[in-house]
Amino acid sequence: MHFNGLFQGCSLRFQSTGQVAANVAKKSSTLDPLSKAYIKDLCSGQVDNLVEHLTKMSQRHPKNYQVAVLYETAIQCFLSSKPSLEAVDKLYNSWVAAPIKERNFGKVAGMYAVAGNKEKALSIFLKQPIESEKQWEAAIESFANSGDLKTAVTLLERWQRSGSSTQPTARTYTNLLSAFKNPEDLPLGKEIHKLVNASPLKKSLLKSVASMYTRFKSRQDIADLVNSSRREDLPSTVFDMYFYQLSREEPQHFRELYMQEDIPNLHSRRYARALFLGAFEACKNLRDLSWAKQIQKDLQRLPKGFKPGCSTTALIELLGKCGSLNDAIEIFEKDKDRQPPSWSAMLNCYVEHKQAPQPTDTFWKLRNEAPDQVKQSIQQLFPNVA
Repeated sequence: MHFNGLFQGCSLRFQSTGQVAANVAKKSSTLDPLSKAYIKDLCSGQVDNLVEHLTKMSQRHPKNYQVAVLYETAIQCFLSSKPSLEAVDKLYNSWVAAPIKERNFGKVAGMYAVAGNKEKALSIFLKQPIESEKQWEAAIESFANSGDLKTAVTLLERWQRSGSSTQPTARTYTNLLSAFKNPEDLPLGKEIHKLVNASPLKKSLLKSVASMYTRFKSRQDIADLVNSSRREDLPSTVFDMYFYQLSREEPQHFRELYMQEDIPNLHSRRYARALFLGAFEACKNLRDLSWAKQIQKDLQRLPKGFKPGCSTTALIELLGKCGSLNDAIEIFEKDKDRQPPSWSAMLNCYVEHKQAPQPTDTFWKLRNEAPDQVKQSIQQLFPNVA
């Protein structure tokens, strides 16, 4: 029975002890009789029997590699469930007395963390000369899973500054950042961001930091991140929020950013779609017709296969909003595949400009092709058109 095979698929999410043991059993098809007895006790929830069984095993078979494996299994099960402090104490005392060469104090500390005794968890871990990456990661993940994000961040900072031969990996940072989900976690999330900035892994971790700020919808932090990083290093979701905010709150500044872009090559940028959508919004807020026509030309310069997310409907709305009914009409007339939203957008343009369609307008001549709701609105709003 291989150690990795035993734990493959086990999660640190809280489950019942029986569920965890059942998962372990499912992954292990070649258990010896002692191991089967252990699994049977664990699945039935008999923690005392489990500890007694492990203690006797370690005494009778001190050189049997399965002793260490089964202790690790028991610890993993406690990490994944919510054991009582009494049960954790029993397992810990038995584990300390067992003849085990390699011990993961990070996971043992984690048992106490999930059981609620975080002071003892931290004490057990920090008393040891920890050099193993796995032990640091186990302790940090355990505290994070138990809800004690502050201690998890403290340990990460301590590890980073320890001068240890091992240092936090990208996985360490990413897993911890993903644990920050509630608005009140944001200040601690910023602390991790500072640690990321001091890490040689900063570039590879920007996406994880950005994802955290996006989850919190922390607009100012996202803006600061965009302005202090290369855009190529950030995920597109960051730009969705950043450009949307900027287009509404600072449309003139957005216009300046847009004008600096290399439009013919913009399609290769991951933020291209967000930029165009933001440009539409900012332009409508400014009611800037010259910029609207520039955007229209820029869209025509893009490769045919690139879809910026700006539909014909959006272009009709933009030109109409910026004061050019004629340009909106021209776009509508050139559209050979008119969808219901385009009809609605064109109708809104006529209404906004307080003009009725001309009998020669395509909109009027083909009004019978319009969706029923638009037809009714046309009849109500323009009853006198010949």
